[in-house]
Amino acid sequence: MIKLPKLWTKNEDGAVAIEFALVAAPFFITIIGILEFCLFFATGMALEGAAHDAARVIRTGEAQKSGDPLTVFQERLCSTISVIVDCDGVSYEVIEIPEDSFYSVADYEPQFDEDGNLVSQGFAPGGVESTVLVRLAYRYNFMTPLIGHILDSGPVENVYTHMATVVLRNEPYAFE
Repeated sequence: MIKLPKLWTKNEDGAVAIEFALVAAPFFITIIGILEFCLFFATGMALEGAAHDAARVIRTGEAQKSGDPLTVFQERLCSTISVIVDCDGVSYEVIEIPEDSFYSVADYEPQFDEDGNLVSQGFAPGGVESTVLVRLAYRYNFMTPLIGHILDSGPVENVYTHMATVVLRNEPYAFE
């Protein structure tokens, strides 16, 4: 093989390190953003599942028959959602719809304070064959500011409020 004089050859020592330094920051931000999106959507799905599971104890009358329906509801909610979400951060309201119609549910829009927290309208699980609205809210704090600005949903930066709503009619259970 013919050897070229050193003057005519390029010195490429450290080129890979410099190229990696240029690409590393955007690469890691993208990876962290993807992981945070996964956690964000998993949080929303966990909240939906917890809403359905906690609403079930109201629908079947298990909460009403217990003597302390609020505690039964909270225990079911926290046992379902505590894997991925801090239960203390979940706000909820359970409203008995006075009319015997699902159409009037639209009149019960969620109310928020100036910080974007859900203002609960109380806990009223209703009785036999009552129409009940169960609403959960959780404020998700983004770690990556770029994603937080894209999905910003309130007065606080990098915070998105997940909402889960279940409207149901209680079963014709019997008090024992």
